[in-house]
Amino acid sequence: MECNLECYFFGNQMKKSEILVVDDVESIRQYMRQVLKPLQANITEASDGDQAFELIKNNEYDIVFMDIEMPGESGLEVIKRVRKQLGYKFTPIIVMTGLRGSELIQLAFDSGASDYITKPLSEIEIHARLRTLLENRQLDRELRQARLAAERASLAKSEFITRLAHELKTPLNAISGFNQLIELDTDTESILDSCAHIKSAVKHQEDLINEATNLAKIEAGIIDIDLSELALSDIIKEVFSLTKPMADKCNINLTLPRRSDTCHQITADNKRMKQIFLNLISNAIKYNRPNGEVSIQIKPLAHGRINIGVKDTGPGIPKNKLADLFEPFKRLGAENTGIEGTGIGLAITKKIVELMGGSLDVESTEGEGSIFWVNLPGHEITTD
Repeated sequence: MECNLECYFFGNQMKKSEILVVDDVESIRQYMRQVLKPLQANITEASDGDQAFELIKNNEYDIVFMDIEMPGESGLEVIKRVRKQLGYKFTPIIVMTGLRGSELIQLAFDSGASDYITKPLSEIEIHARLRTLLENRQLDRELRQARLAAERASLAKSEFITRLAHELKTPLNAISGFNQLIELDTDTESILDSCAHIKSAVKHQEDLINEATNLAKIEAGIIDIDLSELALSDIIKEVFSLTKPMADKCNINLTLPRRSDTCHQITADNKRMKQIFLNLISNAIKYNRPNGEVSIQIKPLAHGRINIGVKDTGPGIPKNKLADLFEPFKRLGAENTGIEGTGIGLAITKKIVELMGGSLDVESTEGEGSIFWVNLPGHEITTD
């Protein structure tokens, strides 16, 4: 035997539903109350748009039945206000109309309606619409609750890591301070060498704490992104200038792209963009071969996108390890090379790029090198 709507409600043990019926004709409201009576739901009625808006504003309804044609504010105007002014994107609203025509139905959906039924009303049609929307409403509520729980957990984790970072930095500051006193109080070369190792270890630990804190904040959404139109050439020049001392120290040649290749604007956050390229270029220098090269490649794409690649001539990355490259704390064996690093930088970089509406990918060939591609919205700058 096919389960009717009443069976559906009680069989799924749903909570008592809140339903709002909006129509200026009292007989239609009475008919709707009779049709919905088997559900044992809480039925609220409104006879005009203003009353309906106030009720929706102050209550959470599982379903709203909204007449389109009413004196004063129409049903479609009410729906628009509910969606835009109140921001209620998830409340299911079924429009009721005696008018027919595809243009009207399209207008209803454009206004924010979830579904529609035509007058004269049919009990079978009402039940059919309710079954689907109420099931989706329940699933949507569960998803939103799960998302809120995840966001709260992420914020709690971020707060814990921030507090932990503060506590960890306190003894590090003490170690650094005493280390400086020892350096000032001795001329013994072996002791000074030990102090240099202590200083290096303290700095590495501070970098690890700072990057772990940054990663936690990004994952919790506690990061400001200010998108604007930026000249790609300006960013590349500034980042190359900042990384040149490091490249000179490592005997790595930084190759600037041709001016004509950098005549592009990108949509990004200026501060974060520099952070991204500083990280990628620094990595390209550190993990390069002696007397190697770091260069920038630019590839305009269709649909207003651009690929900006940071290319090195290092040893490359095995294909079976590429999937782990952007995972936090996974340095893919680099911890055994003596090259300093936290294993978090690429994970942070990828997340920042994604927050700006972009993506970060890598291509690598063992024995030849790697190229990290930053994909962002961008366009060529036209000159007269």
